Amino acid sequence: MSLSDGAKETTFTAYLLNEIATVELPSIISEDNTGAIFLSKNKQVGGRTKHIDVRHHFIREKVECGDIRVQYVNTEKNPSDLLSKNVITRIHDLHASNISIGTLDCWTRDQGE
Repeated sequence: MSLSDGAKETTFTAYLLNEIATVELPSIISEDNTGAIFLSKNKQVGGRTKHIDVRHHFIREKVECGDIRVQYVNTEKNPSDLLSKNVITRIHDLHASNISIGTLDCWTRDQGE
């Protein structure tokens, strides 16, 4: 659900920025849930996924057309966890310092970009 909402926001932002300047596609969404990544790339529907409403498969369409790329990020290296989960002091301090100075260089360096 959150990956789908993130894809909607990313798509809207890309369209908005494209009106102002050229935006490089695909937009990259980092996700630490491997199940959500699998569902975004595969059309396979089973007993555990058939309850997911059609409108929540928006992300799959965007991945297929190349507007969005979903990549795995390790949970310990995910800066959004600072705002959404209880994290240990070491991880909190790392992400808090990066957010406070306005850079996530350590995160992108860990991702190999």
